[in-house]
Amino acid sequence: MSDLLTKASESPSRQTLIDLLATLPTAAALCDEALQWLIANEAYRQYFPDGEHATPTEALRTAGFAARLAMEPAAAYFHIETGTGEHEPAARRVRLRIGRVASADAGPLCWVFAEPLDHADERRRNPIADRDAYRLLFDEAVVPMTMQNSSYRFVDVNDVFCRYSGFSRDELIGADPLELFEMSEQSRSEALAARGGMDWSGVVPYSVEDRKSLRPDRGERRYNIIGRPTHGSSGERVVLNTVIDITDLKRAQERLQQQLHWFETMLTTTSAGVAVLEQGRFLRVNRQFERLTGWSAPELQGATPASLFGGPDDWIALLERIDRASDSGAPFVEELTLTRRDGETRHCELHVGWIASQVGREAILTLHDISRLKRVESQRLEEVRSQRDLVIREVHHRIKNNLQGVAGLLQQVAVRKPEAASALSEVANQIASIAQVYGLKVREQERLAFADLLEAVLGSLGRTNGVEFSLRIAPSALTRRGWLNETDAVPIALVLNEIATNAIKHRDPQGSLQASLDFEDDAFCVRISNPGKLAEGAILARVDASVFGLGLIKAMLPRRGASFELTGDAGRVTARLSLKPPALDLGPA
Repeated sequence: MSDLLTKASESPSRQTLIDLLATLPTAAALCDEALQWLIANEAYRQYFPDGEHATPTEALRTAGFAARLAMEPAAAYFHIETGTGEHEPAARRVRLRIGRVASADAGPLCWVFAEPLDHADERRRNPIADRDAYRLLFDEAVVPMTMQNSSYRFVDVNDVFCRYSGFSRDELIGADPLELFEMSEQSRSEALAARGGMDWSGVVPYSVEDRKSLRPDRGERRYNIIGRPTHGSSGERVVLNTVIDITDLKRAQERLQQQLHWFETMLTTTSAGVAVLEQGRFLRVNRQFERLTGWSAPELQGATPASLFGGPDDWIALLERIDRASDSGAPFVEELTLTRRDGETRHCELHVGWIASQVGREAILTLHDISRLKRVESQRLEEVRSQRDLVIREVHHRIKNNLQGVAGLLQQVAVRKPEAASALSEVANQIASIAQVYGLKVREQERLAFADLLEAVLGSLGRTNGVEFSLRIAPSALTRRGWLNETDAVPIALVLNEIATNAIKHRDPQGSLQASLDFEDDAFCVRISNPGKLAEGAILARVDASVFGLGLIKAMLPRRGASFELTGDAGRVTARLSLKPPALDLGPA
């Protein structure tokens, strides 16, 4: 029946403990911790009979049961001496052993075992008490436990300690751990100090932390010992020790300390500014981060970076990206403009990484000042752009010269061959107009101003034909400027050349050639007029595309954003060319 206390996988019920109590041959009782009730067997009641003497419950109260139990709440058992009455002889004195036991339906209970003190045949250890209050705890414990006598030699060890230390029970019993184990001088000093300061009253437990021992296999173990002086089975003073292995904990702490050391070394030696963010606020920064930003570490502590990274809006966007990236722990890099405390701005490259903490991931910001790199890169790009512009201007200049040379040759041929002079002159004028486009590109490489092209074409034709156009450009046209794109510049130059050529060819020699450029109805309007009469059928829609006259205008005119018409009124013929996007860019209003 007593095996129920040591082998059962579940706590027994209160009734099972009462049934067990009745079968015990030794004096025993069962009670709750507050002494609300006590049930004793027959042998126990012989020591504490009712009547003129104290009842068992009163005897326990007189012996200070509750005070001792509260004083040593974790003790497996303890014993006190008491008598059955004030006038009873010493032979009636007994020793009580009290040990806890858990019940399934009544909570924590206490066994009370009574032993006579002065009969040799009753001085033996109570087997039920040992098994219940000591062996059950000691042998079945899942942690290493030892018991040492007043000379601090092992008198008992459990199997867990044997496996933990690597020594057999025979090697351990009777040995002093300071002689058996190899340990550091610090650990030996701590152990000797603990022995010298031992409180044998058992009121205050002692502990020795971080002791090191080498097992027979040379494997180092690190552990804490928590011990308490108590009594052995025969009443002698012993120390009951519980060993808590902290090897893995210490190794983890050492690795953490090493990582912290590496981190501190990195913070102090890196040329980059490093900051740790916790929930979007500065937790700590290094000196380089202070130098880059102009703020000191105390000023940054607990602040948000919004004032540094281009204002709250930019920081909110960056913080949102940091929050999204924290879920996966994926690092990222971003360029930003940092405003220092003194108002100076710097171009920086921000690397965002992560470290684990007790509250989750913390963001690590690594800030690199790339202002000098940006300046060097900008200078390099400017040099490349300047070299490119120089090459393009040279190419355009040579194209213009070559085209003008071709136009000049055609004019010379026209002089020698009168029968083909008209056609050759028109071709020469067309080539000269194209040359004007490339001549303007020498000055304006990206875009051509429409007004500049108009002036250049009219001026070239005037010089070639010995005439002069009276050109008026409205202020609104100069303000908006109208830019020609690369694709439409040459076709529009040919259209302007053809309109002006027709005006010269069909003019009344006594009249003037007039041209104007206005900006009206969100379009640039060119009007070129000459004195004369509009010919029959001079309508763009009725002619076919060709290389001369209205046919050329129809062929070259942009399909979108351009229109052309001829009108005759008051003895003058006026050609009107209207251009708007996408044929050209209007420019700012």
